[in-house]
Amino acid sequence: MIKSGQYYLMGDYLLEILSRYRNRRAFENELYFKCKSFATGSIFEISEGTMKYMLNTKQLVRLNKEQTMVAMCLL
Repeated sequence: MIKSGQYYLMGDYLLEILSRYRNRRAFENELYFKCKSFATGSIFEISEGTMKYMLNTKQLVRLNKEQTMVAMCLL
């Protein structure tokens, strides 16, 4: 389950999930996640479907607190 406060590694980017919300403009009110990049500080959105696909194909990796600290040091 993807939820706020979790950290993910996407390629060379360390992301923090800020919030999950329903995008009323998107098809059938698709769920989205607002993410923050540690590298750039930018905030952007990824659909829940895209995140699940990326997790399944290992393009997006969920990190625990220890792994997050290591990833932050490497970046």
